[in-house]
Amino acid sequence: MGTVNKIFLEFEDLDFIPKNVYSIFIARKEPSQEWTSKITGFAIVSPPAKNTLITWISGDAAREMESLNDSEVVIGCMRILRNALDNHNIPAPLNIVRSAWASNPYALGSYTYIPTGSSVADIEALAKPIVGDND
Repeated sequence: MGTVNKIFLEFEDLDFIPKNVYSIFIARKEPSQEWTSKITGFAIVSPPAKNTLITWISGDAAREMESLNDSEVVIGCMRILRNALDNHNIPAPLNIVRSAWASNPYALGSYTYIPTGSSVADIEALAKPIVGDND
C-alpha cells in the first residue's frame, strides 16, 4: 500500500501568482531528503474553491508530512512556493486542509501497487474474503 496525500492552502487572494498561470512546477538543482522535496508543484484549484492552491505529496515524504502539525506543513510548503516564485513576501495561507491516508486506521494508505517480486496473483489472494470461525 502506498500513500499519496493532498495539501490545500487557502489564501486571501492569489495576486502573487502571475496572470494566466494556473500551475507552478518545481525544478530542483540537487536532490534533498527533506519531505518537501517530493512537492513537485502547486496548482490553482478550480471553483467552487476560491483562492486555493493544491499540492500532492507521495511515498515516505507523505507519511512524514502526516506526522507534522499544520504549522510545520505550512512553513515547508510556503518555503517551496516562495522560492519557486522568487517572492519571499507571499503571505501565509488563511487555512490548510490536508489528507492523511497512511495514518487513517481504516485505509492505511491511498493506493495499491504491485511491487517488484509480486504478481497479480497476490492481489487476487488479497481480494478473497476471510471466513472466520463464526461464519
